[in-house]
Amino acid sequence: MNRNAYIIELSFLSGVLAVIRTFFGTIHTSYIILLILIGLDTITGMCAALKYKRFNSRGLYKLIKKSLTYTATIITIKLLEVGIITLVDTSFLSQILVAFLQITETISILENLTLLGVPLPKNFIDFLLKTIAIPGLKGTLQIARNKQRDICEIDNIINHQVPTLDDEYIQELLIIRFNFWKKMIMNVIRIFEDSTSNDNKHLYYKMMSIMQVELKDMKGITKEADIPEKYINLCEKTYRPQVDKWLNKVRDICFSDMSKEEKKSKIINSIVVLSYETMLNAHRVFNH
Repeated sequence: MNRNAYIIELSFLSGVLAVIRTFFGTIHTSYIILLILIGLDTITGMCAALKYKRFNSRGLYKLIKKSLTYTATIITIKLLEVGIITLVDTSFLSQILVAFLQITETISILENLTLLGVPLPKNFIDFLLKTIAIPGLKGTLQIARNKQRDICEIDNIINHQVPTLDDEYIQELLIIRFNFWKKMIMNVIRIFEDSTSNDNKHLYYKMMSIMQVELKDMKGITKEADIPEKYINLCEKTYRPQVDKWLNKVRDICFSDMSKEEKKSKIINSIVVLSYETMLNAHRVFNH
């Protein structure tokens, strides 16, 4: 992100503080903590987007939208507290709201750190699900847990199963391939989150278009790795039928009558399953 975008982001975060202070005087520590968390979420989100090469101007738009939405929500609740002060003098409602937003931002930061490969406790989000009882939070945590789980499963294959193969070139090719599938999971999540259309054909061809871009990127990374051509051809011959079968499955899912959430879940699950199949085939074909 360029210097101007950084200035815009800082201006918006500062603007949130200024609005709250103008309306309500002294700024409570919890609001400052929320702004810090928003900042950390933005920074880690940009890093993850750069890592998976899906960085674009939408990130800035989302920050602006989030800042305005959070500010409007907090001001609305604070005004309610002022309005009912003759009945009850309380700041409990606004503090509950800010706590909810802080937890939401924390979960988002943990998701980004997971995507960046930071080793986090495996069952940390499960722990949050069991111990934090705030209405509406469970769904947010569940989505974060699912995303973390899917990426972590492929990371576990890379870190613990790929090294068991004998050939270093095959190891390198598989790591490139598994990173490609991790990118595809992130793209699938983004496609479904951004989609406002229920047109199955639009959904399918958008996914295939992005996949072609990622495939081109994977070929470029493979070329830069200077892997002998015979290994690349062997890998392509081994996994081409597997990928073709997966593409047919994705097409069936996209054109089915399932809900968008069900489609997203099934496509992501199929990528994880394909990753395990890839590893099994590697042991069968390359480890003699």
